[in-house]
This record gives sequence, structure tokens and C-alpha cells, in this order.
Amino acid sequence: MGVAAGTLTVAAMWPVLALLLGLGLPRALGASRGSLSANAALLSFWTGWAWLLIALQLWSLWLPVNWGAVVPVAVLAGCGLARNGRSLWSNLLNTARRRPKLAAGLILLALFLANRAILTPKWVDTGLYYLTAIRWAKAYPVVPGLGNLHEWMAFNQSHFLYAALLDSLPFPGRGYRLANGVLLIALVAACLGGAARLRGSRGHVTITNLFWGLMLVPTWMLVLGRSGSSSKSLSSPSPDVVVFALTAVVSAQLLRLVTASLRDRQESNSTFTSLVLLCCVGTTVKLSFAGFAVAAVAVALWAWWRNGRELSPLEARDRSRALVLAAACCGAVLIPWMARGVVLSGYPAYPLAVAGMPVEWRLPPAKLVAMTEAVKGPARAGVDTGWQWSLRGWSWVRPWLKRVARCCWWEIDLPVALIGMSLALFALYCRRDPPGDRGSAARTLVLLPPVAGVAFWFLSAPEPRFGMGSVWALGAMSAALAWERAGHPPRVRGLVFGALVAWVSLTSWVQLANEYLGLGWPHRAWGCLLWAWGLSRGRSPAGRRLLKSVVRAALGRRPRWLLRQS
Repeated sequence: MGVAAGTLTVAAMWPVLALLLGLGLPRALGASRGSLSANAALLSFWTGWAWLLIALQLWSLWLPVNWGAVVPVAVLAGCGLARNGRSLWSNLLNTARRRPKLAAGLILLALFLANRAILTPKWVDTGLYYLTAIRWAKAYPVVPGLGNLHEWMAFNQSHFLYAALLDSLPFPGRGYRLANGVLLIALVAACLGGAARLRGSRGHVTITNLFWGLMLVPTWMLVLGRSGSSSKSLSSPSPDVVVFALTAVVSAQLLRLVTASLRDRQESNSTFTSLVLLCCVGTTVKLSFAGFAVAAVAVALWAWWRNGRELSPLEARDRSRALVLAAACCGAVLIPWMARGVVLSGYPAYPLAVAGMPVEWRLPPAKLVAMTEAVKGPARAGVDTGWQWSLRGWSWVRPWLKRVARCCWWEIDLPVALIGMSLALFALYCRRDPPGDRGSAARTLVLLPPVAGVAFWFLSAPEPRFGMGSVWALGAMSAALAWERAGHPPRVRGLVFGALVAWVSLTSWVQLANEYLGLGWPHRAWGCLLWAWGLSRGRSPAGRRLLKSVVRAALGRRPRWLLRQS
């Protein structure tokens, strides 16, 4: 299969997966009814994906995840689409007519990501245990004591079951490339929708819109492949991108719950239940999500209960049902996951040496200690040097801070600077409450989940790619709350929108100059300045020449003005 055919095939399968897994499954299960707003469609997509992981965990206890699992999932999702196909299709067409630029941008983005997804996966963990875990899941049910064969095989990450399901689709051996792309497109669509609402001064802009707009910065860098691990995560079934996306989605829904920006009680109940479901599923995707998830469930429960005062008997009954459903979701996710963990290693939450079961294949405690050190040590000291010294004391903190400040300028440094500016705004407007809001101080509790996620990440394994989601969620949420405390100044949101446009444009040009033109940093910096100037003067002859040069570069021909520079 050629490059063009592979790109078009992957790009064509992503919307099918989005419809089947994100909208077909919730409709078939009765979790999504009626017309969908933008936020409801986003939540329906992630809820359907979460239910898929629950079904695959149960399936893998007795059967391998292969074509036998594809058929019932496809039939169930197809029935859900058949019941509501006309309304869904009309909603999609209406959205495309109202926002043609957004629809065209998402199509181009899908083609770009599809081209990235067909590349050879080069991230080291892909060959270390990602692909091996997927092959075991496709060939056999969960294997007792598989962790004794190799310690990395004992990691019970449900994302690999999803990748194994996709790997059983028409192009076997390559289907796992579809796994992260469709999730990343859904995340980019949410970020672009939030950023678009910041434009202009008309209409009501919530802090959730500002949060999504700010989250476009790291999301776009993931799209361009500017992260140390995420640059290969489109063609690799890496769970780090999934954890980042779930952190952003859960944080946005927490903001909506805490600020009580929901239309009715039913929407509040469904949002709370979906949030609990996503937190539990995120823990099964990767255990590093647990710190954020526990705090998020606690804050969501508090906010949901606070919003439900003075209820009628009918509303109180619906509220009780939502609480029971949330508890059932926790059990449906965590019980099969812990059962798989016991079968794989003898421990429910490997590599934590907690609640080890008396089975003959249980891993010895020395292997759990060695695995914990093998994860924690390189995260503290780096993989290029010896890391054994970092396991004792706190002497590793200073070198780690220097390494992060030098190499992780957008993953960690930029959100930390955003947090600092937000704290300054909070201090400046500490005595001012937003108009018509008496309980704004309680809203700062929404910062507890990302703070807990950052603390859990720093103490367990401070690798930047593990904690990038929590750090960026803390920065974006802090900035959104500070903007609300300052009184929703329209100039600030206009400045943020302009900064986002400049960020996407400049980083895209840097990536284009790096990969397709082979230019060094001085030439890329010069191209960035010309790109910004061309955007500001797009109707001028020089601006048109610049845009033509970009088109020529995309077609593989070096622009003339770049030839003169070199």
C-alpha cells in the first residue's frame, strides 16, 4: 500500500470509528438520546469509548480480542446508529454548514494525522512491550502469570485491548495505528471549538471555553509531534496521549460542574456519571492517572451534591439513580481490571505490592521493587545516565529541575509560567468577587485534581510526558479562574485568541521548515517572523508571495526566497 493510499485509508476509517464507538454505542445502550450539543457530542464520544474498554476487559477474561470481538461491537454500534442515523447525519451536516472552516480544518487535520500514523513507530516502549502486549491480547485470553515471562507484560493497561481490537480490522498488523489518532482528533475539535468562541466580543464566553482554548497549545504540539515521546505516539499505541486527553476532558467537565453552567438537573446527573466513568477508565489505561482521578471524583461528588439543593421528589429520585449508576460504573470498570491484574501478576494494581493474592504465579516482591525502581530512576535522572543514585534522598531534584527547564519548555515550563501569572492575577484581585457570584472562593477546589495529579506524578515517576496533562490542566484552569476573578475582560480573551492563532501558525511553520525543508533554527526563526507578518498583511503582495511559498513547500518544492537564503 502506497503512502497516499495508506493516508486516505486511515483518514477514512477515523470518522467511521468516531461514529460507531463514540455515538453508536451510547445510543445503542441508551446513554445518549435526542439531539446533541457540542459538549454532549464530545462527552458521548468519550463515554462510548469508555464503555468499549469495559466490554473488552470482560471479553479478554475468557476470549482473545480478535475478529470475534469486532463483530458484536460493530453490530451493537451499527444498531445504535441505525436507530438515530437520520438525526445524527442532519446534525453533522448542519454543523458543517454553520462552520465550514472548522469542518475543512478538521478534514485537513485528519489527513495530516493519518500521514503521521502510517510512519514506522520508533518510540522505544513500542518495541519493549506495547506491540508484544497487543499480540498476546489478540492471540489468547488473559494469561495467568504472564508477568513471570517478562515484568513489563504484567502492566495491566486496558488501552492495549482497544489497540488489539483495531489491529483485527482490515489491515492486520497495522490497525493499532488507528488507536490514538481518532482520540486526538476529538480533543483538537474540542479545543478549536473553545478557541473559536473567544473570538470577538459578542455572546457569552464561559471559563470552560477559555480552558479549552488554552489547552489547544499542548494539544497542537502533540499534533505536530514536538514532544519527546508523543512525536511517535500516533503510529505507536502509547497510552500517554490517552491520559493527556482524559485529563483535559475531565477537567473541562469539572469546570462545568463547579461553575453550575449546566442547563438542567438531568444534564448535571449525566455529566457527573460520565465524569466518574472516565476517571475510572483512565486509571485502567495507566496507573499514573490515579492521583488525578481520585481527587477529580471527590470534587465532582462535592460539586454535584452542592448543585442539587432544594430538589423535588422526582428530581431526588433521579439524583439517587445517578449516584447508583456512578457506583455501578466504578465497579464495572475496576473489578474486571483488578481481576486481570491478579491473573497477570498476582497483584490487583501492579507494580504496587498491595493486596497480593495467594496464587502460584504471583511475582516475588523483589521483582516489584526492581520494576518500581526501573520506572522511577530514569524518570528522575534521565535515561542517558546512571540513575541508581537518584533512588536515595532528594539530591536528584536540582538536576531534574535543570533538565526540565532546558528540555521541556512547552510541556512543563510554559504551563508553570501560566500558573505564575494566574497567581499574580489572583493576588491583584483577591478582594473582588465576580459579579453575581457569592461562592467564587469555593470554585478554587476545582484545582485540587490537577494539584493532586502533579504531586502524585512528582513523587512516583516525574517523567515530563507522564505529568504533562496535569501540569497543563492546572495552568489552564488557574488562568480561567483568574480571568473570571478579574471580571471577564474582553481584551484578555481577544489577546488569548490572537496568541492561539499566532502559536498554531508559528509552530506549524517551524515544523514545516524542519521536516520538509530541512532548515536550521536561524532560518526557521526568520520564517516564523515572515509567517506572522504575512498573516497580519495577508492581502498584500508580499503576504501572498509568502503563502504561495508555503504551498510550494508543502508540494515538496523549495521556495525561491529560501534558495536565495541558503
